Amino acid sequence: PEPDPDTPKLFKAGEVVTVTEGDEPWMDILVAKVSSKKSYGSGYFIDKPAKGNIYLQLYVTYHALADGATYNPFDWQVFCNDEAVDDYTFVSNGPEPTLNSGTLPTGRKAKGWLVYEVPAKGRCVLSYGANSFIDQGAVFEVLIRSK
Repeated sequence: PEPDPDTPKLFKAGEVVTVTEGDEPWMDILVAKVSSKKSYGSGYFIDKPAKGNIYLQLYVTYHALADGATYNPFDWQVFCNDEAVDDYTFVSNGPEPTLNSGTLPTGRKAKGWLVYEVPAKGRCVLSYGANSFIDQGAVFEVLIRSK
């Protein structure tokens, strides 16, 4: 995937984003659902964020437009009020299926949930990069909460 040479384009949840590789369509990515939760589970088996935080859950779908299209939860980073949030959050009782990783041949799809612990208030964007482990800018961003 190739990053925008200036700043990454901002999309809204529900908009399909076509990512290119070598000027050719590579994969369609959709952040289909965004919602917040104060906790997951009940009784002794409850996942709760730190005080002042909530969970944001995001349902992401991928559709390969070329062989070798990869997907991974580490491709994403959340920024709230322009500050990076830790990588996705593991919760025992969260939404299923969780997003895994893999490589897709042309025409195949993958989907799953990502969960992040974020401040309860403030603007949040989900930033997609080719790989969070290499030094490369964001390809695009999705507004997941305006305030």
